[in-house]
Amino acid sequence: MAKKKRQIKKEQNKEKLVGELTRAIQPLKKRFEEHKENLEAKGEDPYSDPFCLRIRRALSWADSAAQTNQDDITFICLWIAFNAAYANYTGAENVGESKEKERVQKFFEDVERANTRKYRNNTSPLHNIVWNELFGKQGEKDEIPIVEKVLLNKYLFQSFWTDQHQVKYENQKVEIREPNGASIRKAISNQDTVAILSEIFARLYTLRNQLMHGNATWKSSVNREQVKIGRAVLEKLLPVLFEVMIDNPGHFAGKPFCPVVYPVDSRS
Repeated sequence: MAKKKRQIKKEQNKEKLVGELTRAIQPLKKRFEEHKENLEAKGEDPYSDPFCLRIRRALSWADSAAQTNQDDITFICLWIAFNAAYANYTGAENVGESKEKERVQKFFEDVERANTRKYRNNTSPLHNIVWNELFGKQGEKDEIPIVEKVLLNKYLFQSFWTDQHQVKYENQKVEIREPNGASIRKAISNQDTVAILSEIFARLYTLRNQLMHGNATWKSSVNREQVKIGRAVLEKLLPVLFEVMIDNPGHFAGKPFCPVVYPVDSRS
């Protein structure tokens, strides 16, 4: 009986998460439609606008994430949504992992710059999500903040997996090295939103690689904690990031990697 009750509560919590994401995405879709209508009123074509294409793609994947309660699938769909929003074509075909991290940081810098134009930093929705919700207690009194769950989870350290490949003998112990500890403490002390977001997403990028490259089993019990953490962080952050973009299209005018050049299929 107790096991059944726990299962019911678990399913209710998942349904709640799906509902919260839906409620966050729907207003963004409405505001995006208003943005397209404003472009049309000016005689501009929203379907050829690079910004509109990036947002339409991002919201479509976020909307798909809101329709499932499977942690792995939700995380993957939300990461694709994030990728659609931040990635833009710069002329470099193979940017590499280090350049990609620079691109993500540049995106967060653009978001923060646009964000602070409208709000004082400590009153903005982005500041509230990062420094009050993600750093605040989640539910139970003894539960640690979700950001700490990200930053202290050794399985989200890329260095942990690198060390695993360097172990020569099965019984050799691996020393876990906490990466960027000093810079993280400095970012927290200064409430540096860009720095802490960059660090969070660097950790989630490790999880993203595991899932997207087939290095994890769907619904596996061995990586549930980090998948749940990753899902929760993306569900909270992405709607706010997209809101800033929709409110400030001029700051995010970069071209998407793949413009729409396909012939229109009349059956779709």
